[in-house]
Amino acid sequence: EISELARTSFRCLPASALSAEHLRSPTPDPALFALSVPAAFGHVDAFVSHSWHDDAGAKWEALQAWRSDFVGLHKREPLVWLDKACIDPAKHAELADALACLPVYLAGCDQLVVLLGRTVLHRVWCAAELFIFVAMG
Repeated sequence: EISELARTSFRCLPASALSAEHLRSPTPDPALFALSVPAAFGHVDAFVSHSWHDDAGAKWEALQAWRSDFVGLHKREPLVWLDKACIDPAKHAELADALACLPVYLAGCDQLVVLLGRTVLHRVWCAAELFIFVAMG
C-alpha cells in the first residue's frame, strides 16, 4: 500500500521554479504544489533535504550554488523533490504516510542534496532522510 501511494504521488519540479521565500515556512503552498508534476522513479535529479528551522537565505544560497554546478555540468535545469512542493496534503493526510513514503521518494531520485544548517542533524525528519539515504547505499 505504501509503495503504491509513493509511486502514484511521486512528484518533482524544476529547481528554477523555487524562490528563497519557499524555503522560509513549511506552511502548505497550493500554488507551489501546482508547479510540481508527476514524476517517474529515476527521472528526478535530486531529493532536497533541509530543516525548516534553518536560515532560509543560507539554504537558498546553497541550493543556488548546487543548481549552478548542475546546470554547468548537464546543460539543463535540474528536477528536484522538495517536501513543500511535492507532498500533497490531500494524499498524505497523516505525517506518518509521508514519512513512510520517504524511502521510495529518496530511491526515485538520483542524488541527495542536503541544505546543511545548524539544526538539520537535530530534526527527526531530516535525520530519517539521511539515515535512509545512507542505508540505501
